[in-house]
Amino acid sequence: MKVLVNLLPLPPSSAAGGLQNAANFWRAVATWGGHDEWLCVARPGLGIGALTTRSWQDAISASPRGLAGRLALENRWLPGLAKKWGADVVFTLAGAGPLRAPVPTVVGWHDPTAAYPNSPLRRPLSGSWRLQDRARRFYASLAVRRARRVCVQTRTMANRLSARWRIPPERFVLVPNGPSTFLSDERPAPENGRPRKPWTVLVIGVPKPLKNFAVVPETGARLQELDVGPGRFVMTISSDREPWLEPFRDALRRWGEVVPIERVGRVPHSELGPLYRDADAVFLPSLLESFSASYVEAMHFGVPLVTSAYDFAKETCGPAAEYVDPLDPADCARGLARVLTDPARRQALRNAGFERLRHFPTWEERFRLYREACASALPRAHGQGAPTRR
Repeated sequence: MKVLVNLLPLPPSSAAGGLQNAANFWRAVATWGGHDEWLCVARPGLGIGALTTRSWQDAISASPRGLAGRLALENRWLPGLAKKWGADVVFTLAGAGPLRAPVPTVVGWHDPTAAYPNSPLRRPLSGSWRLQDRARRFYASLAVRRARRVCVQTRTMANRLSARWRIPPERFVLVPNGPSTFLSDERPAPENGRPRKPWTVLVIGVPKPLKNFAVVPETGARLQELDVGPGRFVMTISSDREPWLEPFRDALRRWGEVVPIERVGRVPHSELGPLYRDADAVFLPSLLESFSASYVEAMHFGVPLVTSAYDFAKETCGPAAEYVDPLDPADCARGLARVLTDPARRQALRNAGFERLRHFPTWEERFRLYREACASALPRAHGQGAPTRR
């Protein structure tokens, strides 16, 4: 089987999770993909070309300008490349992929906004942003509906996309996310029945509306009313004017820092371990997620997790989280107070997190699922039996 891997939807400036997923997938091809041939198309700054490759894989770069440039490459140049190279399938790891191709297409869909069109975002889009967003969603709906297989990270996403875009359930392939690769060298936090004084709550993630960071200042004010003692929030955002942080700044102007908020900026994976081990709780008040790696990271480090009482979180975390209404700062504060003051609850969440970790797939298992999705998209006669090299 010859697989043309399309990474054009991933710009070098995309969220860290997308970049890490792409790099890990290409490493997996080098480790386990030797039964097939793989050609990857990626933007130069994505770093794919710098990774070690094997004889069965190759990478080329393309530099689209803006959304229109990317769509032109995906729908004109990429189909021609697939035909010239003799691809059997075009696989888009994260994104919509091409509308037309001379071979079946498989997409990995991680964007939760399509599945939750009415989610209460803190900052609605306007003007040219709104027009671009509508165009992007319309294109995505066409491309994903035309794909032979759609890989999703949760059953929740499959059910929602199936209902919204009327995609037959049998087209979906469940490929759950798993522990980040950096965790293999990271030890969990020591067992801590009672939080330290002063306590620390870690709020982790890139600054974008779906993370709902604007709830943090008022949550801190409400938390102090519950007599949990002194403490602080540590947030992985910077103190400068990052995009999408205006709602957070508005909330900060209104509520101040009743609980001190330390903004440490974006932190590379190699430096996340100390932040988790120093935290007495992890607070993730997301309004939308496809699959947050931060959930798994909190479980790995054994730190009590407080997150949104929404379906995407409950499927991933199960009993390993304290659930709150992310739009109600008072409820967020009550949830944090429970895990900061109740030793039995803290231990129960820690144990549940360690147990939950056993059910997430390794990268070998994830690669096998992606590969099987591509093989199952081929005509039946081609897909039967062991894959052959050309």
